[in-house]
Parts: sequence; structure tokens; C-alpha cells
Amino acid sequence: MKKNRYLMIALVLLVVYAFFQISVLSQENGDPAEAYPEENAPPQQSAAKINFDGMAPDIEKIIQRGHLIVAMFAIDIPIFYEVDEDVAYEVDENGLIVQGLKGFDVDFAKALAASLGVEARFDRGADSFDKLTEKLKNGEVDIIISTYSITPERTKYISFSDPYLETYLSIIVGKQQLVRNKIEYNPLEYMKTTPGVKIGVEGGTAYVSLAKMLFPKAEIVELYNNEDGYEQAYKQGCYKVKSGELFACFFGELQILEIFEKDPTLSLYTSVYTFTDLPDQFCVGVSRDTPQLLNFVNSYIRTNKMVTYSEIAEAFNAKYGGETK
Repeated sequence: MKKNRYLMIALVLLVVYAFFQISVLSQENGDPAEAYPEENAPPQQSAAKINFDGMAPDIEKIIQRGHLIVAMFAIDIPIFYEVDEDVAYEVDENGLIVQGLKGFDVDFAKALAASLGVEARFDRGADSFDKLTEKLKNGEVDIIISTYSITPERTKYISFSDPYLETYLSIIVGKQQLVRNKIEYNPLEYMKTTPGVKIGVEGGTAYVSLAKMLFPKAEIVELYNNEDGYEQAYKQGCYKVKSGELFACFFGELQILEIFEKDPTLSLYTSVYTFTDLPDQFCVGVSRDTPQLLNFVNSYIRTNKMVTYSEIAEAFNAKYGGETK
């Protein structure tokens, strides 16, 4: 009996000693289960620090900030940039959109930013394309990605990347106007030589100066988006052509494609003519003060797959697919 009692006491002492040793080792070795209660869990280790030695200042500034500021037109251009109803809309303390947008241009901007190791944030404060240029000139944004066309006038103030998408400029003309003015074929010559022909263009865009150059005797009517963006300028223009209020409208090929996909009945009342010698090139606008950022953007465009016209046409068809006004 006495021997068994001594044996039990020895076992108890051994267990207590073992528990004490485990506790000491846990504290010395930083066992997460003991050293850090759940509410005080240690922060994740930060990524290895970037070596900024010799890095271009314009690139370093963006990386240090942690996000690329992208200017994008205030009113949705479906397929390219629009509010994503399926994602929570989030804006940061500076009014930049962190999430809640979708479209080809949005995806492009996000991928470009990711290749810099940062996220894209969007400034949609410009209600005209001219104001996009102003934002870049004033240093409010890093780049413009917004179905933004390169033009001689804009190159006076900012730099442009290589095109990431190339389409063509087009005109839409009312069929009644063609019959009334006995125009059997292409109406371009009539539009160039007849005084007072009313041609609609989207105000505040590169199309205004280009239309004045191409049709010097015409009356150029500038159209603007309404306040809520529902009646976009090019949509207004198409229906003004249909009604006979305008002889023609001068837009980008994709704008006309969109409205025809949405309302196929327009083809009964209007005809479309495309300038195959006048490409409409969508480029990234970059400040003249950030030449290495421009080089980076061009390198990205040259080495990555960009969206194609056929992909855009398929997306328009999938989105509207017979929907009418």
C-alpha cells in the first residue's frame, strides 16, 4: 500500500513538471495558441519591400500611393464602363471609386494597375471628354481610360499611348433625306458641298472639330447628354436623324453599333456609312510629366491581349439582343 502511494505521488509530480515545461517552451517559442489570443492575433507579415533605387519618379509615386487614379467619363458607356448592380459600390475618402464598376475599359484599367502592384481607383467627375483632358493636365489623375480617342488637338496638351482598340468613324443618315435630295450613293459629297446641312455631333468631344473640318459648309449641331445620362447625345442624334430633324449624325462606329443593337428598327429609317480611311483609335491618355508611365502603359499594351471589335459586337448583342426603345 505504502509503495503504491509513493508511486502515485511520483506520477503526479511528473505530470506537473511536464506541464510546467510545456508552458515555458510555449512562451519562449511564441506558440500562437498561447502567446496571441484570437482578439490580439499578430498582423500578417508585409510583403518584401520594393527597391525604389533608380525607379522612375512617376512610377514610384503611384506605387508608394498604393493605387492608380484613372479618369473615366461620368456617364456610363455600356460594355466599356458602367455601374455594376451586382457589386457593392464603394468610394474612398477622396471620392474615388474603389469598386462597383464593370466593362472592358474598367477591366483594362484594373489589369494595368495590377501589373504595377497596385489597385485602380476611378475618378468620374468629368461630364465631358474635354474635362477628362483638363483633369489630366491639372494633375488630378494619373491616366485616362475612357473610350478616349487620340486627336491632333488633344496631343497639344497630353501624351497618348499606342491604341488598344481601333474602330472607324461613321455617319448615320435618314433614308427620307436621301430620297428627298436624290442621293443614290454615298452622301459624303453632298454633305461636304451643300451649305446649311444639319449634322449632329456629341458636344465636348473630338468629333466637333473633326466634323467642322470634314464638312466646312454644314451646320454642326452639338448634342449633349442630359443630366441623368439616360438620353446620351449619340442616342438623341440617331432619333433626330430618324425624325428628319437632322440630316445626319457623325459618331464613332461603336456608338452607332450600340444604338442599332438596342433598337434594330432604326435600320428601317436610316443608313450608316463608315469612313474606312478615318480610324477612331482608343488610347490611354498620359500626362507629359510622366514619360516612364507612358512607356509602361505602351509595354503593357504591346505584350497583353487587348479587346477586339468582334468581342465588343458580341457583348452588345448579348446585352441588348432585340431590346427596343
